[in-house]
Amino acid sequence: MPDGWHLDLALRFTLAIAVVLSALFLKARLTYLAIPKLQRVEARQPDCMVVIPARNEELFIERAVRSFPHDTVIVVDDHSNDRTAEVARNAGAGVLRAPDLPRGAVGKPHVCMTGARLLTSKWILFADADTWSEPGFLDSVIAHAEDRELAFLSVYPRQEGETFFANVLAPLATALFFCGVPSRSSLVVMFNGQCLLVRRDAYEFIGGHAAVLNRVVEDVGLAALGVRHRMKLGIARAEDLGQVQFRDAWGTIERGAFRFAEMS
Repeated sequence: MPDGWHLDLALRFTLAIAVVLSALFLKARLTYLAIPKLQRVEARQPDCMVVIPARNEELFIERAVRSFPHDTVIVVDDHSNDRTAEVARNAGAGVLRAPDLPRGAVGKPHVCMTGARLLTSKWILFADADTWSEPGFLDSVIAHAEDRELAFLSVYPRQEGETFFANVLAPLATALFFCGVPSRSSLVVMFNGQCLLVRRDAYEFIGGHAAVLNRVVEDVGLAALGVRHRMKLGIARAEDLGQVQFRDAWGTIERGAFRFAEMS
């Protein structure tokens, strides 16, 4: 066959791949933009405490703790072998050491459960140690939930990378997730525990993290329980009010795969 024929075939194939990828990224972007955006509100002094599960997070935990109002944060130290607990305490957080992991339990829901059991506030915000917020975030996220009468609200912070490579991978990982979201179960699939607000009475009614103690994607489990009990769930994006450190591309993709597998 003439060399020109092979070249033409290669160009057609490349063009087809480019069209498919463009369509997928467009779908991902539209899906993401359809999520309501968190709006900044005036200070309301909300009745809320923050639980931060942490293991070996001494590089990030101070920023996370200091980004929330004073005396609102409890860090649950999951047997760190670095200075996580010391740094968190110096930053102003109450620090609690997680008990040993029960047989069959997964670390994160166990640690979140440990922190939540101490609290009596109306609202509880579970935030990962590599997230941080801007002033007014806590007021805004609770106002969003109260105005919509939500029992559970999952918030998507803006992803920030420390390196050029991380800043390239972050939007790609996000797009890969959102282009695969199935429409019929999108709310449950997109329910992300990275930054999760719960109304304590509703959270305790469904059993809290104790009910999903053996789940790798505990956030999906909590959302499914909320839906089963006819509670109102919501998601919001918070590009202007919250950030999360993007540092594990493979872990992000892996959790997304677990999420879709559970919903299949």
